[in-house]
Amino acid sequence: MFFGLFLKRDAKRRYLENKERGLEADLETIKKEIEQRDYQDMHRAISPLKKADDAIELDTSNMTLEEVVDQVLTLINKTREE
Repeated sequence: MFFGLFLKRDAKRRYLENKERGLEADLETIKKEIEQRDYQDMHRAISPLKKADDAIELDTSNMTLEEVVDQVLTLINKTREE
């Protein structure tokens, strides 16, 4: 299972979290920081972050936690049946 790198969703989530905590937040700055982190993670020498060839990618951008769990369980059950 690979949940992917969803820059806009992650940046918006962090932006809203920072605002709720009373922290100064700039959406564009947060996007750049996440983009830089993701690039570093994917290009590090040891154990770079990458999607496995046989991974199932799941975009959870518009899902609640319960929906994510349900979807993962559905995929697991489907794989077991094959």
